[in-house]
Amino acid sequence: MPGSKLLACVVFLLLTVLIHASPVGAHLQKHDAQNRGSHTPRLLHRAPSCPGFNGNSDIYGLGIRPGVYFQWLASWLTNTLSPNEAGLSHTANSIFVLAITIAIATSIASDLIKPVEVYVMLLICFGFFFTVLSFLGIRLYFLTPASIAKTIEGVRRSCGSWYGSRKGRWKRTVHSVVALMVDTTGEGVLGAALGAAKMFTLDISFTSASSVKHRALSWSGVVWRTAIASMVASINIYLWWSPWRSLQNAADATQCDTLVYFFGRQELSPAMITFFKVASIVLAVPIFYLFIVLYQILLVMLQLTYEVVLHRIFGSTFGDSRLFRSWDKLPEPLKKYFFGTVFVPMSPIGFNPLLDILEAYLNSSKVGRVGIPPNQALPEDQESPPSISDLLKAYIGFLSRGTEDTEGAAPSDTQVDSIFRGLCLVFHAVLLATMACFITFIELTLTANSIFGVYTLRTTGQLIPFIIGITSLAAAMCELALRHVRKQHPDYAMVSLAVDLGAGTGRIEMRQKGSNSSAPDAVHGTQTAPLRSNNG
Repeated sequence: MPGSKLLACVVFLLLTVLIHASPVGAHLQKHDAQNRGSHTPRLLHRAPSCPGFNGNSDIYGLGIRPGVYFQWLASWLTNTLSPNEAGLSHTANSIFVLAITIAIATSIASDLIKPVEVYVMLLICFGFFFTVLSFLGIRLYFLTPASIAKTIEGVRRSCGSWYGSRKGRWKRTVHSVVALMVDTTGEGVLGAALGAAKMFTLDISFTSASSVKHRALSWSGVVWRTAIASMVASINIYLWWSPWRSLQNAADATQCDTLVYFFGRQELSPAMITFFKVASIVLAVPIFYLFIVLYQILLVMLQLTYEVVLHRIFGSTFGDSRLFRSWDKLPEPLKKYFFGTVFVPMSPIGFNPLLDILEAYLNSSKVGRVGIPPNQALPEDQESPPSISDLLKAYIGFLSRGTEDTEGAAPSDTQVDSIFRGLCLVFHAVLLATMACFITFIELTLTANSIFGVYTLRTTGQLIPFIIGITSLAAAMCELALRHVRKQHPDYAMVSLAVDLGAGTGRIEMRQKGSNSSAPDAVHGTQTAPLRSNNG
C-alpha cells in the first residue's frame, strides 16, 4: 500500500475512534446544567425518585477519561511505528493501570464508590489490556506484515525443537515406567505412577519461550503485567459475586435499576448480573493460569538461589568440614528432597516439589533391585548447582529486554506478502474498533446513570492528565507524518542547515555522501537559499 494511502487510512480510523467519544462534547453543557439542578436529560426517562448522582471526578473525570483515550491511540501508534520501544510504553501504561486498580480497591474498602463507578473504572483497566497492553507482546507481532512473517517462522522452528526434545524425554520416561511396572511391590507401583506424572509436567526454557515473547519486553515485565491483570480480574469478580449492598439494591425491583452500557443499554437485572458473573470467571481463568505458571517460575528461581547460597557460600566457609563433605557426596535426588521439603509450603498450587520428594524416596528405596540404577530410575538430567555468576546472569536476562532479531524474515512471496498485509490491516481495524467499543461503553454508561460533576476541566487534577494524553497523541501523530515525509525524501540526511548568528542569515547546503564533518571545507554547497532572520 502506498505511503499516502496508508496515512490517509490511519487518519480516517483515528477520526472514527474520536467520533465515538463525541458524547463527551455533546453532553458537556447538558451535564453542567444538570449539576446546577436545572433538568434531567430526556434520553434516560428516569423516574424523579431515581435521580443521578455526583460522580468522582478524581478517578474518571473529563480530564482523565479523554487522557486515557488519547493515551490508547498514542500507544497504538508508538507500538506500530517503533515496536522496539514498546517496553517503555508498556511500563508507563502498566503503572497507570496499577494506580487505577489501587484507587478502586481503596475506594471500595472505604465505601466511597458505587458499583456502576467500579464498572466504569474496570472498563478503563480492561481497555488497556484489550488494546495496547499485552502480557507477552504477542499483539505487537501483528502490527506490521514483516513481523508477522518473522513470528510464524520463529514459532515453527521453536515448536519443532520443543517437540523433538519432548518426544525423546517421553521415550526415556516410558521405558523407565515399563521397567518399574515389572516390580509388583509398592515402590514399583509408586515409581510407575511418579514417572507417568512427570510425563505431563511442562518444561519451560526461556530460550524457546522467548520466540513467543516479543523481544522488546522483559520477562519481569510479563510477571508485572500479569500480576496487575490478576488484581483487576479479582476486583471484577468481587464486583459481581460479592454481596455488595449497593449492587443487591440495584437489582431489587422495588428500587430504580442501575444501568450499564454493554452493546446496548442494559438494566442490572438478575439475569444480566448472572451473565456478568460468568464473564468475570471466563476472563479470570486465563489470567490466573498465566499468573500460576509465572509464580512457579519465580519459585524455581528462588529455589535455585537458595541452593546456590547453601552450596557456594557455606561451602566456601565450611568446605573442609566433614559435614559439608558428607553433604556434597549425597546423591542429587536426596538433596532435592531437602530443597523440596523447604519449598512445599511455598507452593500450594504446584506439585513439582512433591514429585522431587517422591523421587528422592524411591531412589533411596528398593527400586534399584529391578535392574535399574537408583539415579536412573526416573531419568532426569543430574546437574550440579549453578555458580553465582551463572545465577546472576539468569537474573539479568530475566530483568532485561531482548535483543534485536538478526535473522531474516520468511522467504518473500507475493501472495504470502499480500496475505500478511491484509491480516495486518484487519488486526488494526479490530484494534481500533475495540477502542471505540470501550470508549462508547464508558461514556454511555455515565450518561445512562445521569452521573454529573465529571464533565469539567476546571481543576488542575483534570487538566494534567488531559494535557499529557493529548500531547502524547500529538507526538505520535507527528512521528507518523515525519516517517511518511522521510520516505518521500530519502536524501534528507544530505541536507545541512548553516546559520550565521552574527549576520542573522542562514543557508541550506547539500553535503557529500558519506561526509560526517560539519567543517566548511567538508561542505559542498550545491544548493543554497537565504533564510529570513529576526535580526535581518
